[in-house]
Amino acid sequence: MKTLRFVSLGCPKNLVDSEVMMGEMNQAGYQVVADNQPADICMINTCCFIKEARTESQEIIDQAVNLKKDGWYKKVVVAGCWPQRSPEFLKKTYRKKIDALLGIFGREEAVKTCDRLLDATPIHRGSPRSAAGGDRNSLTLISTPRKDCRVDRTRLRITPRHYAYLRISEGCNNHCSYCVIPSLHGRYRSKPMETIVAEAQELARSGVKELNIVAQDTTSYGADLYGIKNLPILLRTISGIDGLEWIRLLYTHPAHFTDELIDEIARNEKIVKYVDLPIQHISDRLLEQMGRLVSQTDIKELVFRLRKKINNFSGNQPVLFLRTSVIVGFPGETEDDFQTLLDFIKETKFERLGVFQYSAEDGTSAARLAGRVPAAIKQKRFDAVMKLQQKIAFNHNKQLAGKKLAVIIEADQSGQNKNLQIRPEPGSAEPFGREPQNELLAEAPLSEGLTGRTYGDAPEADGLIYLTPNRSNNSGRLKTGDIRTALITGFRNYDLTGKIL
Repeated sequence: MKTLRFVSLGCPKNLVDSEVMMGEMNQAGYQVVADNQPADICMINTCCFIKEARTESQEIIDQAVNLKKDGWYKKVVVAGCWPQRSPEFLKKTYRKKIDALLGIFGREEAVKTCDRLLDATPIHRGSPRSAAGGDRNSLTLISTPRKDCRVDRTRLRITPRHYAYLRISEGCNNHCSYCVIPSLHGRYRSKPMETIVAEAQELARSGVKELNIVAQDTTSYGADLYGIKNLPILLRTISGIDGLEWIRLLYTHPAHFTDELIDEIARNEKIVKYVDLPIQHISDRLLEQMGRLVSQTDIKELVFRLRKKINNFSGNQPVLFLRTSVIVGFPGETEDDFQTLLDFIKETKFERLGVFQYSAEDGTSAARLAGRVPAAIKQKRFDAVMKLQQKIAFNHNKQLAGKKLAVIIEADQSGQNKNLQIRPEPGSAEPFGREPQNELLAEAPLSEGLTGRTYGDAPEADGLIYLTPNRSNNSGRLKTGDIRTALITGFRNYDLTGKIL
């Protein structure tokens, strides 16, 4: 049997591609192996969104080619966003070291490419959707964006059994000035609703209880296919699938929210009250230069509407968790602009917040803007936002003490069922694939690692809750993926502590 070592980098959208490729490779007879085992093929699905992502991708490629030199791998294939964006750079940098490049839309060619590499089959030039180059064991497949959204079936999931990501569209029409996504992924393409429902049903049958909705812009769903933004209808339809208990909305765009969508989030019991709403900045001048399609007033009014409408359904319980991301050091950002951002964060008190230092990306209009902010100032502003948000997050966790929240069980007392790494570190024994199913979680003291996530914590992005079982009601017989109510007893920095009720 041919063997495959797979490394998936980057965002959940990339992870979906990785899972589909692994599934197709597995069906074609390739056995997926852990990173502590040799393999015929090492395939790396890369990210190149910002400089840090390219640095990580390059480090992993370097490790793979060194292992290939030592005989650990026979062939190395680099796939995903970076080959799509910079094929000539990669061919020049890794001449005769990597054996194939597969762009974003070369996913369907993964099996055929790997078979050719291992069989030393000569490569035929002239494929209508590919460009071949190099010697007979080197191939470059960089395709233009498709006109439709790809189907994501037959996945070999990297995530634990109880949660998965569901992609509802590809591409983006927003054209933010700092972003390379439209040039790589093409225009916005919604996946037909019946296809999405079929994929969600397949995931539910495989044991998924938490479905995380992803796309470049989830709130624009349906505008291209149906003439209206019908994400509310899609969410309502998916919520009727047996087995799904939590539906989480990620990657929303503040310019595309509708009252109907807010109402659906508020009223639908299966939609967790968690909204990922990247705002990037609050200065009107910078929002315009970023191409964000919203103003400071728009953002403030949207946050008010979300909290007012959704929290009205809560009674006295904490309901809405808002996650956002901001960029510091965008060209032309003044001290006044930055102070406006700090004041807004302090006033709004987002429950979850991430911050990025601006990275000038070739091919984006922002890269040509004057007023570059020095690296030292970007770092200072980054630190200031992190310090402020830490205070807000810790205070929010403190206020949760004594509240009751729904939690999903993540790990047994040994911690072995905790979120499987998307990219295990070289030399670790962490396997890829699905985690063990139906392992009973014995009653365990807090120190032994019974962990979960509240509905306000997205997988791989937010914190955990360290749990103590309730000995009086048999809650020690918990399985990974069980959803229970926990009493919040305290917090450890960004994580919570609690007791199962």
